[in-house]
Amino acid sequence: MDQILWNDAITDGVSLFDICDSDSQGLHEVHTILTKGKQEFRPDLKIKEITSHVMFVYGAVFHPSIHPYRQGILDSALNLFGEESVAVMWKDTSGLSETELADLGFCKIAGSELIFRHSALRTPFHDAHPTSHDAIDAVAEPKHEEWVEKEWQKFQGVTQ
Repeated sequence: MDQILWNDAITDGVSLFDICDSDSQGLHEVHTILTKGKQEFRPDLKIKEITSHVMFVYGAVFHPSIHPYRQGILDSALNLFGEESVAVMWKDTSGLSETELADLGFCKIAGSELIFRHSALRTPFHDAHPTSHDAIDAVAEPKHEEWVEKEWQKFQGVTQ
């Protein structure tokens, strides 16, 4: 996940285009799709909430033993910076279904394969799990860590 200090950049007069473009092609695309190359969000996205952070989730690897908990894990990660953040990712990043992503508050972006959510908005998932998520009975074994590391390297195109 990459984080952009969105509001700090705007307040300091720093170009969001320059920040995103110099980081990666992925962040360049995120900025272009969210803003059409400007300093503010596209009006059709209807993002009216204060946005201090924009997070781009460019990859996620979940061991099969924790697949039932992916929504809770993703929800926790996306709330890491509080309620003033927008999370953006490609539709297929998490392996979750469209329904599961919608329950987490994700919306499609017209003309794009990106989806987004603002952490300040209520979600069906949060309403169903208001205080905490179900306890995870899965135990991370060393072999699980090795599996995740290998999958992450495949995702990044690293060969051994």
